[in-house]
Amino acid sequence: MRVIHRSADRRIRRWLGIAGVAGAVTLVAGFLTPIPAGAFDDFGIGCADDTSASIAFGSDSRWSWVVTHGPDAGKSFEEAVRSGRDMWVGHEIERWQGGYALGGGSPTMTMQFTWLTGGWASTDCIDDVVRFSKYQADKFRDGSIVLSGLAAHEWGHVWGLGHAGRHDSFGGGPPTMSTCWSDMGPQRIVSQDDSAGIQFQTNKSGRYGAATANPSFEEGFRWWGFQNVGSKQIFYSGGQDGSPNFLRFGGSGANTAIFSTTRITDSWYDGDQIGAIVKGRVNYKKAYSQSRGHVLVVAKWAHVDFSGSGQNWNECQLLPTNLNGSQSTGSYEFQRTRYCYPGSGWGYCTTLYGTVASSDSGGRKPEALQMRIVVYNRMTIGGDPVKVGIDRTRILVIPS
Repeated sequence: MRVIHRSADRRIRRWLGIAGVAGAVTLVAGFLTPIPAGAFDDFGIGCADDTSASIAFGSDSRWSWVVTHGPDAGKSFEEAVRSGRDMWVGHEIERWQGGYALGGGSPTMTMQFTWLTGGWASTDCIDDVVRFSKYQADKFRDGSIVLSGLAAHEWGHVWGLGHAGRHDSFGGGPPTMSTCWSDMGPQRIVSQDDSAGIQFQTNKSGRYGAATANPSFEEGFRWWGFQNVGSKQIFYSGGQDGSPNFLRFGGSGANTAIFSTTRITDSWYDGDQIGAIVKGRVNYKKAYSQSRGHVLVVAKWAHVDFSGSGQNWNECQLLPTNLNGSQSTGSYEFQRTRYCYPGSGWGYCTTLYGTVASSDSGGRKPEALQMRIVVYNRMTIGGDPVKVGIDRTRILVIPS
């Protein structure tokens, strides 16, 4: 897919896929050629200010064609494209203040068929148009290219996201913004890294963007991991800063923790990630007035290699790592911590900040950077572990 950005202001936020520079890449046969993808990254740029865009369709008889095979079978082309957009809208990515991050509004993005050379679809943020290739219409119809998945991917660009690698940091299927699948079929589900990219745009703390999915538990426990947690409960009112939801959790000892992970990929060796500032933040309060103790907040990050000899740019072959799973597993070389002491009302705690190094102890450059926010609960009453309340728990990033 090709993305043309409307803005000439060159906002330097390319690292998280919110570029303000004009540029183009082309999706050919399901793989990005010749430029590899990067997870909410640089050259898969998007329309960063269009998180309320509406949809319209240009005049073309192809919109009434019916898909014959695959996940979209029985749908018209228009219905398949609408379903790709609707995957994002009004039910998936929730704001910490409540409500949804994406919806209808202005501008209106017009879907068009055109004789698009060398690709399947393109997003034009200057003219507010998403173009689908007439050359590929027969493949859209027979399901060999899944139109709803392609449309979901293009609408990711409308929302401001760049490209992602083959695997989501939460595991399972690929991010919607991946370019590593030959038919676009798996792209019909919003992933953790997709959601984190939207949060980065809409959930700000000064110059920092929140690079964590579901940071305020508005989507329940989704995309959070738990270690030694014996009891956890979502409350639906009374969160920090008017946020509806918050979490209480507790367990059996000092290693009771919750955590969430985000993977960001840098495909270009252009230093986008080197020098970025990273820290962790959590809002917290006591669950019981008589409880005592602290929470430990940890922001971790690690450089992740790709397969092949040396430094291979192909994000589609990102090596499996041991950085996922329980908080006790994996080796995050870099981290910042802080001990924080909850009171009866909401407060917040921020770790010291760290700067992304040019390489780790193994000589790996930050081709991919995996980041994790961890909160340990060490609150007690009479020596017995008890719950603590937390909200707005996230990694904060200023790209370099």
